[in-house]
Amino acid sequence: MMILASATFLLYTGTVEAHPPSDVSIDYDIADEELTVSITHSVGDPQSHYIYNVVVEVDGDTVIDQDYQEQPDDTNFQYTYDLVAGPGSVIEVTAYCNQAGSGSDTFEVGEENDDEDDTPGFALIVSGVALVSAVLIYDKKKRP
Repeated sequence: MMILASATFLLYTGTVEAHPPSDVSIDYDIADEELTVSITHSVGDPQSHYIYNVVVEVDGDTVIDQDYQEQPDDTNFQYTYDLVAGPGSVIEVTAYCNQAGSGSDTFEVGEENDDEDDTPGFALIVSGVALVSAVLIYDKKKRP
């Protein structure tokens, strides 16, 4: 009975440790034609439990299939690849754990980033208008 319990415990702990990456995210710089893949895969020993393969597809065609022997950090790390993809192309990245599972992310080239304004110098124009308005209001209040 003790042998069966020990074997069950060992099998159970092995499956708890084996897990896919918890996050895979893509950043593509169209001007530099550079793809950055950020991976979160928390492990105790990145030489024995690691992301062993990263596959990059553009519009459904595999363009990068890179194998690794270990991961560079025990939690968060990035890989950078040279990649040509035009506006409207769909990039999909899948990262595979050597013990169990995978994680992926998809990105469409040319998607707008909600954090950025499309007008160059927009912040400078707004700041200038605010400054001129403040000076005019101050000057008007100062006069009798």
